[in-house]
Amino acid sequence: MKVCVWGAGSIGTKHFNILQDNGCEVCFLSRRKLDQKHFNSLNDVLSIFNPDHIIVATETNDHEKCLQLIIEQKFKGNIFIEKPIFNKMSQLSFVTDTFKERIFVLYNIRFNRGLGLLKEIIETEGITGLTCFVGQYLPDWRKGTDYRKSYSACSEKGGGVVRDLSHEIDYTAFLAGRIKSLFSISGNCSDLEIETEDFSNIVLESENTSNITIGLNYLNKFPRRFIILNTKSNTYELDLVNNHLLKNGEKVDLKFDMAESYERQAKAILAEDYSQLCTYEEGIETLKVIEAIEVSSNDKRFINL
Repeated sequence: MKVCVWGAGSIGTKHFNILQDNGCEVCFLSRRKLDQKHFNSLNDVLSIFNPDHIIVATETNDHEKCLQLIIEQKFKGNIFIEKPIFNKMSQLSFVTDTFKERIFVLYNIRFNRGLGLLKEIIETEGITGLTCFVGQYLPDWRKGTDYRKSYSACSEKGGGVVRDLSHEIDYTAFLAGRIKSLFSISGNCSDLEIETEDFSNIVLESENTSNITIGLNYLNKFPRRFIILNTKSNTYELDLVNNHLLKNGEKVDLKFDMAESYERQAKAILAEDYSQLCTYEEGIETLKVIEAIEVSSNDKRFINL
C-alpha cells in the first residue's frame, strides 16, 4: 500500500514514520526540503507516486482547501484528515456523497485500549455520568519551538483549546452518544501570549446521559488527561497520561499507552478496517459542537444542537 502524507510538521512526521515502520510505502507532499521521499505538488503525487490513500496533516485552517484540491483531482482512494476536520463550518457542497464515504478524521484516542474498554463497559453497564479533563502548559507542548508562533496561539490557524483538544469532544460522543445541548464558559485567564482561549469548561447533554462535563486548558504545569465514567454499577477512572485504569479505586490489569494508539490507528488504515475511525459525518458533528461551544461562551446561553 502507498500513502501520501500532506504536511511534514510534527504530526505528519509521526504518521509518516509509523506507516513506514509498518511496511507501507510513504511520501510527503510538502514544499519543505526533506530527506524523505517528497513531492511539491498534488499533481506530481497523483501522477508519479499514485497513492492508495492520502493523509491531510496540514494546519487546520488549510484542511478545507486541501480536501477541495483532492476532490477536484477526482482522487479514487480514501482521505484521512487530522483532527479537527476543518477550522470552521462553511459551504461544503464540493464534498459529494461519494467522497463523504471515503473521508475519515484521525482522532487517535479512539484507538486507546483503555478508551475501548470504557466503551465496552458502557455497552454492558450503561452510563450515568462522564467527566473528561485535559490540561497541559502550552509552552511545554512542542519542545524547541516558540509557542507564541504556533498555530495553537492563532485563531485563524485553528488554535485554541477547543479545537486543539477536540479529542475530548469526539470521544465524549463516541462513548455517550450524540451531543444534544451544551453550555460553556471559555476564555483567557493566564499570562500566555496568545490570541486564542486558554481554557474552556463545558456542561453537556448527550443521547444517553445528561451528566457530562469537559474541562480543557493550556495551563497545567504538569500534564493531566483523564476520564471518569459512572455507570449504574461502578465508577471508573482512565488516566491517559500515566496509563492506568481504576475500577472503584482499584487498578485494572490493562496495559496501554498513547503512542500505541497511533500505531493501532495506522494498522487499522493499512488493514482497511475503518470501523473505529471517525467518519466524515461524525467529524462535522464535532465541528458543530466546537462552534456551539464558542457561541455559548460568547452569548452566555445554552445551545441546542
